[in-house]
Amino acid sequence: MDSDRGGGATIVVSDDGDIWVALTEYDGSGGYDWLVFTPSGELRGMVHTPPDLQLFEIRNDFIVGVVFDELDVPYVRRYPLLPGPDSFSR
Repeated sequence: MDSDRGGGATIVVSDDGDIWVALTEYDGSGGYDWLVFTPSGELRGMVHTPPDLQLFEIRNDFIVGVVFDELDVPYVRRYPLLPGPDSFSR
């Protein structure tokens, strides 16, 4: 997974070449909405990640990241990518 913070935006490329662009959180949840594009630039959908999740792996049907508790103890979290009204299916 490659990542770039050019111009203040977080852009991540998944293992299968999809391009994930983080949007500024707007609903007060503390999480991020990610626009997901195909390698050819077509919008595939949107994914919302939980607050404080630091992504480090994006696969075809799940994401993996790390969250830290109040003592800065890291916890690995795995979340499935499920189809929904604002998400995508594969």
